[in-house]
Amino acid sequence: MFGKSFLTAAAIGAIAIAAPASATTTIETSGTIDLRGNGGNGSYGNSRTFSDGSTSVTATGWSIDNQGVVRQGALGRWDRGLGVLNSSTDNSHTVDNSGWIDFVVFQFNTSVALDQVSFFTGFNNLYDTDATIGFGNLASAFAGDLSNFSFYDLPGMRGNNVRGVNPNGSFGNTWIVGASAVNTDGHADGFKIGGFTYDTAGAVPEPATWAMMLLGFGFAGAAMRRTKEKTRMTVSYA
Repeated sequence: MFGKSFLTAAAIGAIAIAAPASATTTIETSGTIDLRGNGGNGSYGNSRTFSDGSTSVTATGWSIDNQGVVRQGALGRWDRGLGVLNSSTDNSHTVDNSGWIDFVVFQFNTSVALDQVSFFTGFNNLYDTDATIGFGNLASAFAGDLSNFSFYDLPGMRGNNVRGVNPNGSFGNTWIVGASAVNTDGHADGFKIGGFTYDTAGAVPEPATWAMMLLGFGFAGAAMRRTKEKTRMTVSYA
């Protein structure tokens, strides 16, 4: 009984040693998703899904009207990327803040840190690429509620450019890329979103954890050997 109890205690101790709650580290893997292609204007309320083989994302187009109401638009796809049409007279094919403020919602199948975004301007580069970025975590499809997002504004420039959009390394399963809602420089913003890079993160055991696991199993093995030795030593013959 003592041998079995000792062995059980040793095994439990090995498990406890092998699994410290905080002994993990985070690794990041990167991916790239290209949003350019042929698809035309799209229809109001449509969505488009993209994948790079490991991560998938569903994109939808939206606008904030002059009364501050969030309205779903048509998400178009062209050779320079995605744009939003918010009315039958909207021929810009861009994410812009000329009148209504357009934005695209990206919902991923996992939590990601958006990294760099490709911005393509049109109309002879008359528009800036100032952008408003938002991130959050949603359990269902985005339905126009912006209260669950954190937002920040990023200054841009005229002309096509690729730049980082996540200075704090934030993670979320839903990201918003829109024309600037602040627009401090007073220039109209308008661009297509050509693609982006992103990072995903996962927790893996640290090297110290592996060492503790080996140590723990070593204790369990030693306990088993001692139990067998004691059993042989106490055998008696009539």
